[in-house]
Amino acid sequence: MCFALPLRVASSSNNQAMMEDGRTVSLSMVGAAKKGQWLLVQSNLAVDTLTLTEARAMRSAIKEVSHELSARH
Repeated sequence: MCFALPLRVASSSNNQAMMEDGRTVSLSMVGAAKKGQWLLVQSNLAVDTLTLTEARAMRSAIKEVSHELSARH
């Protein structure tokens, strides 16, 4: 199963970005990114850019699913 996460750019150079969680991702599919920009990241590859509203909605949904799954155990 593939799962993409909304992550915020801490810094970027060349064709890579360092995300706030410490992972380095390739920007080859989305082009240049600026500090603070939200990206949809799958397997250390940025696959799309996100607005703040989109990123917040996705993060909220992920937290809800995680909470529901942990409540079952």
